[in-house]
Amino acid sequence: MVFSKVPKINFMKTALPLLRTLLTILVLFIMTPKGNAQALTEFAFKNPVLISGVADQDGAVYKFKNVAPGVDATVTIIGRSGPEVVLDTIDIAPGGGMGYDKALQPQLGIHGTVAPYSNWWMKFQVNFITAGKNNAVSIANFLASSIDVDGDNVTIAENIKMFQANAVTTSIASVLTSPLPQPVICPKDHVASLSADCPDCSGRGFTVKSNGTVQDCSTCNNTGKLFAVCRHPWAGSDLMMSGTTFNAVGIDTLAINNMATFSYANTDQVTFSYGGTTGAIGSTAGQRLNSLWFKSFDYSLSSLLPVKLQAFTATPGEAGVNLKWTTSNEISFNYFELERSTDGKTFEECAVVFGAENTTSTINYNYIDKNVYNSSPLLYYRLKMVDISGKSTYSQVQIIRMENDKNNVSILAYPNPTTDQLLISMPAAWHGSKAVAQIYTASGIMVKTVQLSNTSQSERMDVSQLVRGLYVINITCQNKTLQARMLKN
Repeated sequence: MVFSKVPKINFMKTALPLLRTLLTILVLFIMTPKGNAQALTEFAFKNPVLISGVADQDGAVYKFKNVAPGVDATVTIIGRSGPEVVLDTIDIAPGGGMGYDKALQPQLGIHGTVAPYSNWWMKFQVNFITAGKNNAVSIANFLASSIDVDGDNVTIAENIKMFQANAVTTSIASVLTSPLPQPVICPKDHVASLSADCPDCSGRGFTVKSNGTVQDCSTCNNTGKLFAVCRHPWAGSDLMMSGTTFNAVGIDTLAINNMATFSYANTDQVTFSYGGTTGAIGSTAGQRLNSLWFKSFDYSLSSLLPVKLQAFTATPGEAGVNLKWTTSNEISFNYFELERSTDGKTFEECAVVFGAENTTSTINYNYIDKNVYNSSPLLYYRLKMVDISGKSTYSQVQIIRMENDKNNVSILAYPNPTTDQLLISMPAAWHGSKAVAQIYTASGIMVKTVQLSNTSQSERMDVSQLVRGLYVINITCQNKTLQARMLKN
């Protein structure tokens, strides 16, 4: 959807300065010049003023005052993929019925009809400066969350690229995809490599002295990361997240499956681009509204579901795939959509089940997806939950092996790449047996071991503490070891 965004309520957040101690490390709002970076938890982009160049054209510079205490920001249009890409406005205010007051919300794209197989973008640079002055202000740590990365329900898929970001975080229910990370050139010795946790601060970006005081880590320049090869402070990667053609309703921070949060450290500027692509057909919805809010969000499913989902399972049966789920506290809830995929990326609706009417009782649901044994050797299922206001979110994905041969043993890791949780599909011959899962780095160092006492259709592993990179997963069961590869973002 392009111009029918649902208005949202602005949530006010008050930041209180607290002491950083061993037990609680919180950011302080302390104004310092560049070189002595400050840490901020949120920026508010409101009321832009054109201070240089021609409005909406390349080279135009807009100023946003008081994006944080003592900090102004400028936003410069660096360039675009072609003259057909138009910026309607640098920041749509919520008074127009769309988005959030504090977010930076450029509306851009292609007017008229976008041709099939098109690819367009517009690039911006944000600079942080001292309020009322022009000297740069370096920010120690901050986050930028892209909201509503979706499509037009037909052919358009939006994307965002954040240049030189340290990391990106998404929900386990995310429908966004990202290319494999590429090595970055170290600006000091020009050697290309990926990142690794700083050994001096264990990847935290700070160290704690014996007296309990906290000190920024000088080894990694407070980023928590080093270049894996040369061991210089990490300079960040160009990270892109692409949405699907699915159109999420409104600009909604509860739609965590269409959101991504990028982290930065020790910088006075952020460069990013918003764009989109079309598939085999064209579209007249090429003018898109984007929303980039410089703050963090809770991506845990439990706090955001419109209904409390206690369990969701998918198991193969003689008649088809048995889908079962259990809920409670269905207040102001509407219906469930069961979605199926053969590749883990593109999902289609296979059933709609209406929920109970306002109850706190525990309710069990069951649905059999029939005639699927010849569709694909692997099937992916997820549960979409929609409340009466139209807000929705997704369950975790379940993977089903449509195999009748129990001697066919292999494992599958999903999602891949991943950020925090990994789902491993287990061979049918191993169900109910003891197994050992081990994760190794690409250089052969074992970093995690998990004992599985009673293997099931799929097993989940927490990989959130692993550093970015390529890993090999070994699972041993019944005197046989199987391997899969995983890319950690």
